[in-house]
Amino acid sequence: MKRIAVNTLLVDEFSIHPAVVELQGNRVLSFQPLTEEIAMTEWVGGTLRLKKEGRVYKVSM
Repeated sequence: MKRIAVNTLLVDEFSIHPAVVELQGNRVLSFQPLTEEIAMTEWVGGTLRLKKEGRVYKVSM
């Protein structure tokens, strides 16, 4: 499992600023608002869009 943090996560009609996304391979396991520092989280920044098939795509840096 990999945990990343981004400035913005776009999910359907809403967005989370900033957000933590947990990935298994290229699939999203979970996501949540980033409210505090979480161990073993890689900051990648930018904006990600979560698609219905459970994958995320980088929109901007």
